Amino acid sequence: MSSKMEPGVVRLGHVITEEEPGDVALVEFDGKGASVRCPQLMSFSEALEANAFDTNPTATVIFRDAEGYLTLLDGRSLGSTASSLGESEQRFRFWKALATGANGVDYDNINGMRSDVEGLAEWAKMSPVTSSLMYEDRARPRINIVAQNLEAKILGGPLCLALTTEFSHNPQPVDGVYSIRSELSVNTRSESLVAWAEHATAHRMIQDLMVLVYGRPCHARLNSVMREDDQPFLQSGDRCYWVSAYVPSFGRQYGLTPALPDSAKPLFYLDEANTESVSAWLDEFTLWSRPTWIAVSHVFQPDLSVEVQLIQVSVALEALGYAIWAQKPTSSRTPPFDGLLRRVTALVPLKHARIYGGLSERSWRVRFVDAYMGAKHADKPLPDAETAYQCVQQGLTLIRCWLALKLGVAPEILEERLSRN
Repeated sequence: MSSKMEPGVVRLGHVITEEEPGDVALVEFDGKGASVRCPQLMSFSEALEANAFDTNPTATVIFRDAEGYLTLLDGRSLGSTASSLGESEQRFRFWKALATGANGVDYDNINGMRSDVEGLAEWAKMSPVTSSLMYEDRARPRINIVAQNLEAKILGGPLCLALTTEFSHNPQPVDGVYSIRSELSVNTRSESLVAWAEHATAHRMIQDLMVLVYGRPCHARLNSVMREDDQPFLQSGDRCYWVSAYVPSFGRQYGLTPALPDSAKPLFYLDEANTESVSAWLDEFTLWSRPTWIAVSHVFQPDLSVEVQLIQVSVALEALGYAIWAQKPTSSRTPPFDGLLRRVTALVPLKHARIYGGLSERSWRVRFVDAYMGAKHADKPLPDAETAYQCVQQGLTLIRCWLALKLGVAPEILEERLSRN
């Protein structure tokens, strides 16, 4: 992300219309995106009239100042101030900002998108930096640090989702510290222009995957986007210029969730899954996205009461059971909740206490269904807090293990990780 697009940065310039400077505009970046204020010479009555009719200006806005261009997307009017002195101010809110605009290209459709997701480098075991401690003799140890980008790892999916490494190095020390910054990015590419939302959905798939892999919130950040017809200079081969993007609302966000700690370990790693199974899951995400979305939303809402969490996890399991049943429906009538839950447990033949609490699969389902119905229906007794909490944790672990097995992870690996983590 460019340092020119971050909370607190204010830029003063002009709105560009038909390649000519238009209204003076003040752009201020904050935690939501970019707010824009345009001073206008407008009477009190004109300002009131403008507020009555200017309700939905969502067109792309191109801005330019001494620092360069900005393309502002997904905007809405916040109205105009009115003053008896004839000085007014039009206000707008934009949710997306891109460091481009010289060619006036609309970025509603794009050829590429790049994002960063917490925990991804650990899960994929991809880092461009390696180090080793070497001894010429006991008194003269030497540390050998090598930074070299790795070959991209293709995961598949409709937009050829790939993992790529990057690194940067400042040869000058800061406070006596030499550093190398490394990143592992999620990339989607399409030969033809594809809607922004389609690219973003593919990136959300990876964020959802990381949340279930770690069982914790994993934040995502949009890094850059690309259009092949908006290149500042002629490119050679397949190389294209990517423009920095500032979209705070990208991915799943919730202010109360902390960053993923470095000590967090995944339930399984990419090299323990089956490559073809991962690609198939990406291709079939439409089928599995509903249960995944519900389960992951629960992880990003830690302040919900335990009864609400239980209902949310139960609904996620119901949606998962339905998706499994819909692949091979046994009748025209959807099975009840217990029947759908049975289809999930049938695919997770693990006996670990973190899933079934030491009970048989059947006994656990009875306990879980009773707790869910008690939390959902007013004519049923509420489950006690401890039972509800246990069902929430076990239900989420069941979903995580189902996903791991779906991606080809060996059951014995999951048994060992559940005991250790």
